[in-house]
Amino acid sequence: MSDPFSAFRTSAAQMRSPTSRAFDGDFVSLNGETGEWRAGKAKTVVNGRQLVADVHDRFAGWQKRQDKKFTYCGHGFVRDGHQPPAREKLDERDEARWPGGKDPWQLCHYLPMFDPETREQFVFTTTSDGGKDALADLQDAYADHNEGRALDACEWPIVELAGESYVNSYGKTIHKPIFDIVGWCEPPPAFRRPKLPPSARCCASSSTSRPRQSHHWTNGRRSMMKFHSEFGSCAATDNSRPG
Repeated sequence: MSDPFSAFRTSAAQMRSPTSRAFDGDFVSLNGETGEWRAGKAKTVVNGRQLVADVHDRFAGWQKRQDKKFTYCGHGFVRDGHQPPAREKLDERDEARWPGGKDPWQLCHYLPMFDPETREQFVFTTTSDGGKDALADLQDAYADHNEGRALDACEWPIVELAGESYVNSYGKTIHKPIFDIVGWCEPPPAFRRPKLPPSARCCASSSTSRPRQSHHWTNGRRSMMKFHSEFGSCAATDNSRPG
């Protein structure tokens, strides 16, 4: 008997826009100069907003903007223990030809987020040390809270978009993102889990992912691994714009 749902899947694939975005939802990030959290193309201020953070689907990879398009490479989920390709495996390696002397490739870190009241999807994205510190703290809290739980029983943190600041060696005030955990919840049923973009030609031809880490078991149930490993496997080209 044929799959009774295949016709729906085929029709959905045909109807879907070929220019659909690589990532589902508006990008949200903290402005390091002003301390304002902003979301979407309209740059709406969202300081203090509470969102559900999908730490389980945290991912990262390289991105490059060229001709008003973004090229993606090396994306993978933290939970899988992937590593991105080394920078020398990508193109644009001649520093003398970098626009403005800046590497066109950036290693970006992503956190899918969701507002259960408005059903809006967001993606936090960062390349900064402060942003990575905020994600590291959140990952540790997620692993500690769910230690000993089965993976399908893990709770997700509800976070408030906050921040803190410091004065650097040049006397300039720098703002850093903070995810204040205000509660925990089950994964929202309406949330659409993220999918990684397809492979880009700028990546190394050979796989750069490392062997999957073994899972620990506690009382017959799988416990959480610490999310300290960083990403991998190649990803795609798209014209969506982070932030």
